[in-house]
Amino acid sequence: MRKIVSKFEEDKRKRRNQFIVGGVLIVVMLISTLAYAFQGQVQNSGGTVTNTTSYNGIAFANQNGFWITSYNNQRLVFTYFPSQITSDLLNITQGISDFTGKPVYIFSEDSNSTSELSVNLAGFVSQIVPVQNLSSVDCSNNFIIVRAGLSDSVSQQQNCIFITGQQQDLIALSDNVMFKLFGIKG
Repeated sequence: MRKIVSKFEEDKRKRRNQFIVGGVLIVVMLISTLAYAFQGQVQNSGGTVTNTTSYNGIAFANQNGFWITSYNNQRLVFTYFPSQITSDLLNITQGISDFTGKPVYIFSEDSNSTSELSVNLAGFVSQIVPVQNLSSVDCSNNFIIVRAGLSDSVSQQQNCIFITGQQQDLIALSDNVMFKLFGIKG
């Protein structure tokens, strides 16, 4: 026998399921796009990737407009090179080890930031859970919240990282958080 549910609860469940499916599709599309982009990487006559630059002893290759490096045999992809972002995140105390093997919840108002965060964290976390609204934020879990705002800021409260900025700055702010988590920038 089926449990009787209200129209509101049924609609809420449908919206949540649609959001989860949409999030998964976005991640799959981004990963397949990046994989396709990396197939055509620029190579010199010796067969090596050109335009490799080092930052703090870490080698980055510029491939198809993205900066690529590796961490524990996982490929990391960034839109910005670390020196292009001048602000330091001294107030962020978490590192990638705090996320490893655990789920991370992402609420984002910027699809590019969501994609970049998801691609870089996917090899380290147990799952990436898209969140539709902020009423379910629990800072005892790992949350990353990306929101558009008037001024740029990054802060941490318990296990929540809040990224706020003007729409055009959100991807740079997200990259900067990733640089901090992976120890690329101090």
